[in-house]
Amino acid sequence: MYFSLDSTSCIICDGIMKPYDVCDFNKNCEENRGKIVPLSLQPVYYYRCEKCGFLNAPEICSWPRQKFTQYIYNNQYIEFDPDFATKRPNNQASMIVKAFGFCRSQKKPLA
Repeated sequence: MYFSLDSTSCIICDGIMKPYDVCDFNKNCEENRGKIVPLSLQPVYYYRCEKCGFLNAPEICSWPRQKFTQYIYNNQYIEFDPDFATKRPNNQASMIVKAFGFCRSQKKPLA
């Protein structure tokens, strides 16, 4: 897998994004809970915008939906994001209720 390390334009503010960091594709957020998997030996290059600070991995951002389904959001996804199914949605729902719960008494449509 080859990827250019040239600077690129930021998709947020059109500033200049330069190479910022690199990690192995198999790096995951569950390592602190003991979910360690072998290295894939496929680098993921991250770029950071000098103007707004936006950080992304341009190669992955250019993937079609099919590639996301194959490599990330597949049957193994829950192993790498166990909070996905219930904990995170419940936390987000609670946050929305705290922020907008007062609206429950108002039975008016938004439009």
